Amino acid sequence: HSPADLGRFFEVPASSHYEAHPSTVMLPDDRTILAFWDVQQGGPCGPAAVSKDAGRTWTRIDGRIPKEFAACHDEPKAYRFVDPKTGRGRIRVFASYGLAEEYDWRGADERPLAEAMPSIVSEDDGQTWKMLPPLGADFACVVGFSGMVRLEDGSYLGAFSQGRNPNGDGGEYRVMGSLSRDGGLNWGKPFVLAKREGCSFFMPTIFRSPDGRELCCLVNDMNGGMAWTSRSRDGGRTWSEPAQANDGLAGAEHAVAVLADGRVAVAFHCGEELLGWIGSYESIR
Repeated sequence: HSPADLGRFFEVPASSHYEAHPSTVMLPDDRTILAFWDVQQGGPCGPAAVSKDAGRTWTRIDGRIPKEFAACHDEPKAYRFVDPKTGRGRIRVFASYGLAEEYDWRGADERPLAEAMPSIVSEDDGQTWKMLPPLGADFACVVGFSGMVRLEDGSYLGAFSQGRNPNGDGGEYRVMGSLSRDGGLNWGKPFVLAKREGCSFFMPTIFRSPDGRELCCLVNDMNGGMAWTSRSRDGGRTWSEPAQANDGLAGAEHAVAVLADGRVAVAFHCGEELLGWIGSYESIR
């Protein structure tokens, strides 16, 4: 926790606590950013901030967030969805679990954890919020949706990791997918998107190839430390067998952006280092 060089970074919260796992949403004006995070490792959600100048200065908005969200734990994941029927945007922030005590955020192994993936939602770009019920035991997870992509028909595909235990933890993790066809409000029964014997796939991300023809799921193998990919050319209905990715992408929690020139930029962590990788889409294989 070295002091940040404020010549390179902008400070969001000034705190003596460990402020962890930030997730952000950029509004269509390309200037307003909403940020959400939790306190301590796997601790309670609730802290939030807004920037009106593309991230340079920030104002805390914790008071807007429903108090019940503070009972929800671990890695809030924020996404802005567009309703395919009305064209209106909505923001939904998913936590991993509700009703957690202290840092025992996954609950007991034998517990079905019907409170998996609780969330808050805003229909007015972050001015007001309401609490939504958890998605339920089918969504038992390590962390909530870590990957999200909009499909060509306007629906959304979300991805998350799920273990073998009833609480979504333990064993060899697999990647699960779920579809929403109404702008992120309702989610279909999860299906297996990627798994491989001997691998433990943790916190996937999904992005579209530069030519738009293919979806790519990029995920870390906790057992071996390497990155793997699975691909779909039919809008997420079927996925290829996982294949090992470029050695340069070995690490976890990949964040992906397709650049204007068609190259792919990836940020991820490996041990205590934050790494970056830039290359062609083909060289990810």
